Amino acid sequence: MENKAELKDRNILITNNASHFVGSLACRLCEMGANVLIADANIKELQKLANAFNEQREVYPFFGRVHLVELDLESENARKECFQSASEAFGGLDCWIDYQQFFNCTNDWKDLKLEDLQSFFNKKLLNNFDLYQKAIPYLQNKRNSCILRLMPEDAKKRSEYFLYNFAQTGFQSFINTLDKHNDSGIRFFNIELGPTEDHLLSMYQGANINEALANYKKQFAQAKLVNSDELAECLAFVIGNHRSYPRINHLELGLS
Repeated sequence: MENKAELKDRNILITNNASHFVGSLACRLCEMGANVLIADANIKELQKLANAFNEQREVYPFFGRVHLVELDLESENARKECFQSASEAFGGLDCWIDYQQFFNCTNDWKDLKLEDLQSFFNKKLLNNFDLYQKAIPYLQNKRNSCILRLMPEDAKKRSEYFLYNFAQTGFQSFINTLDKHNDSGIRFFNIELGPTEDHLLSMYQGANINEALANYKKQFAQAKLVNSDELAECLAFVIGNHRSYPRINHLELGLS
């Protein structure tokens, strides 16, 4: 295997998503030399994948490491612990990937109760805002630190997902403001994704990936599945070159 270690010794944290797609993404980043920690409440399914990958370092010493931490990020203590765990595991932190999962919320907004909205905003916005506050001390004033927010974009095209759109659009503006007006030295990026495997499986629950993609293409005929290799190449480029593009903080991948 070619030694393509453009992310050598870069320490990366991924939160909010512990799907097999993210496990494959983490392994691909590690093949480029990065060390990757995944923090989520459901990581058990990735343990076998992480163990198998880490064993390959005996053959490919330029590989980074995959590390898993089981944390429920709805807990304030867990939100603080995820950054501390990443920093302690690798001796520092260079990049945080906030991988937002698609959540299916199609209730008519006129029927929503106030307590339901409060619960939604606490879980999807306030808890995530707290993560950003807790990330700053671990990333600020470093030469190449960055925060990348990944989100499935196509739900914006579907009016029934208005609450999802409301949350994501608000946070997208938040990221844009942080990138333009902060003195931490951290770069902030929004990266909008076309359909990924985990996105489609959460959108069409109970379907396999082929069925989910077929259903999706009924509405978006030109859609192309974004795979973990493509996403890893995109992330590696941003992480490795973001200081060269000070005016750019919004990217799209796999959108038709």
